[in-house]
Amino acid sequence: MSEAKLVKYLQKVKHEPPTGRRKRIPVILSDSKGFSLRNNIVEQFDNNIVWWCKKSVKVEQSYSWLKRILPTKLYQLGDIALYIWLGTCNLTTKTPDSKYINLTSEETSSIEHLTKHLENFKKLIAEYPQVKLTFLEIPVYSIKAYNQHQGHTEPLIFRDQDKALAEQIHIVNQEIRNLNQSINTHSPDFSVFLKARSQHRTRSHRDTWEYFNFNLYRDGIHPSQHLAQVWLREIAKRIKIDCWE
Repeated sequence: MSEAKLVKYLQKVKHEPPTGRRKRIPVILSDSKGFSLRNNIVEQFDNNIVWWCKKSVKVEQSYSWLKRILPTKLYQLGDIALYIWLGTCNLTTKTPDSKYINLTSEETSSIEHLTKHLENFKKLIAEYPQVKLTFLEIPVYSIKAYNQHQGHTEPLIFRDQDKALAEQIHIVNQEIRNLNQSINTHSPDFSVFLKARSQHRTRSHRDTWEYFNFNLYRDGIHPSQHLAQVWLREIAKRIKIDCWE
């Protein structure tokens, strides 16, 4: 999509507030992606969301925090719908100076580590019947675009890492779909709003290329205003199902 198409989507897909009684409070546990959505709230409905976000947090850190604090939070909030939106900071790692990022591993180790901890979340939440759990998929993002935004002088050297990252995200998201299916829920496909097409004419025919429009991010990772609003609109659809009757 383009910025113009995102705006058109927001105008076309109306945000209908839920009717009936609220039975759960929606809570999103996330890294800094969550801040991007929280800072671009435009609908009154979305003010119902409780945000548990931390910059650069890894899945194992969020798991340890949640395991320790969840009983207290449930005492304070009551029944909740919990949306786990983590993994970005496991698949990529900041350089020692914290300025750039690289693919954490070209092998499967980071994928296995991430999916193991997502399974741990599922096991943990199974002990709390007052929690409705959903895992949110990881949007595809760009190491090259992020490092370019940070001022890297040769961002093109990260193109192969971007390809490998997209493949890893695809694998993890498939695991997330399987987890969600096992608990009778599902996640929006955030990456679909980044897909775009470009046509190139040759002498004999016209080629159509598909690609991800990373210009819709502020920095290659965090969504721009309109993309954040679209993603939040998609999450809100899930929240209305889980939290209202």
